[in-house]
Amino acid sequence: MVDAAASPPKARRVGILIDGFVGLAGAADFLTSLVDAMSQTADGREIVLLMRLKPWRRLVRGIGASAIKLAKDVAKRRRPELPPLPGDPQAVVERMVREGLRRLPLYTAPASDAALERLCLREGIDVVMPTHYALTRYRLPWVGYIYDFQHRYYPHFFAPRVRRLRDRQFEDMLRYPSTVIVNARQVKLDAERFHTPKAKIVPLPFSASPDPRWFKADPQAVRVGYGIGRRYFMISNQFWLHKRHEVAIEAFLRMAKHRDDVELVCTGATDDSRAPDHFARLQTMIAASEAAPRIHILGLIPKQDQIALLRGCLAVVQPTAFEGGPGGGCVFDAVAFGIRSIVSDLPVNREIEEYVTEYFPLDDVEALEAVMMRVADMPAPVQAGVDELIRRGSQRRAAMGRALWNAADHAVAAHARKRRR
Repeated sequence: MVDAAASPPKARRVGILIDGFVGLAGAADFLTSLVDAMSQTADGREIVLLMRLKPWRRLVRGIGASAIKLAKDVAKRRRPELPPLPGDPQAVVERMVREGLRRLPLYTAPASDAALERLCLREGIDVVMPTHYALTRYRLPWVGYIYDFQHRYYPHFFAPRVRRLRDRQFEDMLRYPSTVIVNARQVKLDAERFHTPKAKIVPLPFSASPDPRWFKADPQAVRVGYGIGRRYFMISNQFWLHKRHEVAIEAFLRMAKHRDDVELVCTGATDDSRAPDHFARLQTMIAASEAAPRIHILGLIPKQDQIALLRGCLAVVQPTAFEGGPGGGCVFDAVAFGIRSIVSDLPVNREIEEYVTEYFPLDDVEALEAVMMRVADMPAPVQAGVDELIRRGSQRRAAMGRALWNAADHAVAAHARKRRR
């Protein structure tokens, strides 16, 4: 008979630390899937949200010179009241709830490891996860998170100081906690290649799952509203250099010379601070073609519209040169809704081979054109019903939830062992 007292301790109350993810591309989707996965598999355990509040002097740095000047004026006059600043925690959470995050209790603390530790002790929070930054002075269990090692593969995309900062952050992230989660097996391999981890690295299972709210929109009505034809491929990426829009656009323009019944739709933010002229170059490339009217660059649009357009497309095209998770966000959504996908042949993207319609060699325009021609000629797939798509997504999400709870339990047990030494 097993002595219950000898059983490793479990995480009973988990704090999801959200402040490091606020404002990051795809962060709301990531946190939504994480919270949903853990909620589905909680088995009586509790999840709460945690948010550290930055000191007001740090907050104003990011809102322009005029705000900095105002802050200095305020400091000189020693006025007790501060000007209103962004980052209200409840407003941040409400925005995330509108984007799909489950409504959970929210606790806030000043932006220091000591303050977070006091909060967790007071509220009985057993483990904090996932942390975007290393909690080097936090003495309770926590689970770290590493998104990717893009700066190692494409160093020219990053300033030297940014590369050094990432290396230091990841070194700390792999040294201080007992457990770190990542979005792909490839990220785990990269961590072991570029560092010597002391932490256990847990790759999360692919968890594509549809939000039932997105089925309410009518794909045809949304398509017509944006002036898009019946047959179109879709790219849903920010216009960053490594997303390789130019490869997909060139492949489409070549295809367009032979097919006049297909269009291309692009959604996503159009700026890249690393290459301010990148989007302008793409626009020039498109404008020089007779097929320009058949390429629709919509920029950032409401998520519900983006999903409605995705549900009506021939296939999602993902030409990316790098991803921290298999396929990136657009393929994640395509799998969730049973949509075909054409994906660059990267090791990380091969992790979801069972879901991808076709792969093509990275940056190979001719190969991508051929694949797009084949997919355009395929008969329409037999679409699974809403209930079936939700069931499949729920199974994938449950697998992710079990992995997350195991990571939380591992952190708690490792902390208990360390205290007994």
